[in-house]
Amino acid sequence: MKLKFHIATRIVDMEHPTRNQKDEKDVFVDVDEQFEKHGEEFVFKVLSGTPSKVVLEYDRHYAVKNEHKGYEYNTTLDKDDPKEVTSMWGKNQITMKITYLGMEEE
Repeated sequence: MKLKFHIATRIVDMEHPTRNQKDEKDVFVDVDEQFEKHGEEFVFKVLSGTPSKVVLEYDRHYAVKNEHKGYEYNTTLDKDDPKEVTSMWGKNQITMKITYLGMEEE
């Protein structure tokens, strides 16, 4: 059984707004697996998962909208309840809306 996520990514080029990009995809991952690579680093890692919720660790260069946990870089996603994760630095602003869709066979 794998954990299924839907990720809608929006990349805003701050220097050239006409080069903005959008992408949507579903990904299947296991516990302790990293996924969604941007540049050299992975953005997410699954720490634990159940059929109803999952705990994700995210890269320290990103922030979860309306959450501030200081130096903790993890968040809990409930099934079918999306969260927005946004990059805090860089030439491009990357915003991902990530939704946990539950456990499925790939």
